[in-house]
Amino acid sequence: MWPGWFGRIPAARRGGWTMRASHIIFIVRDDSSKADVVMQTSDPTWQAYNTYGLGSTYNGLTATGASGGRVARANKVSFNRPFRNRTSGSVNQFFNAEYALARWLERNGYDVTYFAGVDADRRGDRLRNHKLFISIGHDEYWSAGQRKNVEAARDAGVNLAFMSGNEVFWKTRYEPSIDSTKTPYRTLVVYKETHSYDTPTNELQPGRKIDPMKDVWTGTWRDASPFNPEGAQPENALTGTIFTVNANRMDPLVVPAKYGKLRFWRNTEVARLAPGETAVLGNGILGHEWDEDLDNGFRPAGIIHLSETTMDGVAYPVDWGTVYDAGTATHHLTLYRAKSGALVFGGGCVQYSWGLDDFHDNQTAVGGARANPYSHRVTHDPYGQVKAMQQATVNVFADMGIQPKNLQTDLVPATQSQDKAGPISKIVSPQPNANLATGTITISGTATDAGGGLVAAVEVSTDGGSTWHAATGTDQWTYAATIPAGAASSSIMTRATDDSVNTEVPGRPVVIQHGRTTPAR
Repeated sequence: MWPGWFGRIPAARRGGWTMRASHIIFIVRDDSSKADVVMQTSDPTWQAYNTYGLGSTYNGLTATGASGGRVARANKVSFNRPFRNRTSGSVNQFFNAEYALARWLERNGYDVTYFAGVDADRRGDRLRNHKLFISIGHDEYWSAGQRKNVEAARDAGVNLAFMSGNEVFWKTRYEPSIDSTKTPYRTLVVYKETHSYDTPTNELQPGRKIDPMKDVWTGTWRDASPFNPEGAQPENALTGTIFTVNANRMDPLVVPAKYGKLRFWRNTEVARLAPGETAVLGNGILGHEWDEDLDNGFRPAGIIHLSETTMDGVAYPVDWGTVYDAGTATHHLTLYRAKSGALVFGGGCVQYSWGLDDFHDNQTAVGGARANPYSHRVTHDPYGQVKAMQQATVNVFADMGIQPKNLQTDLVPATQSQDKAGPISKIVSPQPNANLATGTITISGTATDAGGGLVAAVEVSTDGGSTWHAATGTDQWTYAATIPAGAASSSIMTRATDDSVNTEVPGRPVVIQHGRTTPAR
């Protein structure tokens, strides 16, 4: 092994430099590395989609591959297989998103090393040796150990950046290889208990417990079905966003002017938007799948929005991950600060890195379900890279304490925020001890930042701080609360977060009454 390969992602080209050849991607870890950035590849997802050997976790093929020859999907797939990069879907492979990010990080001289997704499970303690962990691309399949280790790194102060979409969706586990070596971590196991196929008809059936490990779940992380022995653990509790928009999207990233003055966009064209204007960035950035920030009870405290893109007619999940129907979804870039002080950036899309570097897998003909899998090429994106996204990424990395050594000349060096003071919010209505009927009530107020930044989000609680929900607006805000019938009183609290992601410590609640009768005089 050449010393210069450690901490890198070499790509071997099988068949020499002929016109038709295969690439073999492998990650060479540097276990002694204390680089600023550790970029995790999505190799468990590569293998989940890999059809080599007549099957994947999605379907199987008969030996002839004849029409109608599909058989039940595999519950277990081996890492000891070559990749069928094209017939397994290029959007699920290295050259779609990971390659572009690696190119951009190294072009700008970021101190970066690389880690396989499987290593985040078996060697996850090493994540704490770095300032920033990056999830990139179609990072769909995560084991319990992988998630536990990434959460532990965050809670120890390691910043996280999820430049990925449909991330942390399927919960997996590992088994040894089936050959005589019994090598650990060589078999990816996912029974997809959220749904199951009836083999004779190949029709999708409701989920059930089928993984033989009775106390372990290998369905979607979000699944709240009663037969999930581990309970629902939606991905947004970690990443800030949750997958809702299914495959083959090629949408732009939209930033209305109301987000332009947030420090994330400093030194970009977005910061110069006039009121009412909108920046439309790139093509396919929100692709091929993307996420939303949903108020599902697992939303991180103090999360702020940095963009806003609404699309109609998307394939939207109507259950825990089995059935999809046409719907409307709104994407936001997000940012929150963990209790440890670590920042967590949520890109919420598979192809965020397309905005950073324009050399990646490209569809050169019809896209989506009708695409010819061989009509893709690793080449320059005709829509190009997006300077505003490059600068914004430099900005958020700087706020994480990470600087490039060779910043591209058309970008502006960024400095870390020195703002440590949270905003101050105030409830204007209702007044303390007001008497309001149960049902929907409107709560309104104001917020100002104490540290020289901007208010970026306000949250409201009507149960004394047990649960929190996003208000509409920032300096002036409102929230429509639903008070259940029979409630005698409500304790209303607010907390605001600024654009350096400092969150206010809530003050005393405003207590209001419901249904109290005023005595006659």
